[in-house]
Amino acid sequence: MSRLRIVGQRVLVRPDSLEEKRGEIVIVRPAELEKAERAATQSGIVVQVGEIAYQDIGAGIKWCKEGDYIIYAKHSGKFVKDPDTNEELFMIRDEDVQAVIEPKKED
Repeated sequence: MSRLRIVGQRVLVRPDSLEEKRGEIVIVRPAELEKAERAATQSGIVVQVGEIAYQDIGAGIKWCKEGDYIIYAKHSGKFVKDPDTNEELFMIRDEDVQAVIEPKKED
């Protein structure tokens, strides 16, 4: 368990690499870094959600939870390093989560 604990209305995300695809859903990512800088969104896995995230929308509703695959505003947060694993993670505000990609349901 990491000593890094997200507080307030923040969400900690493990960002995808530019080449990563997720099941049948393909997040379009340019291969060239110059084009990638122009992309408006990024995707990744939620690592932690702050204790008061989404509190302002009421009724205990949270748009995302730990383990969800999300799309978020790319230039919305800051990179932080986990002091235990040295992994670079991205910290955003709860309002910057734009979508949750649900797993495909089996028939």
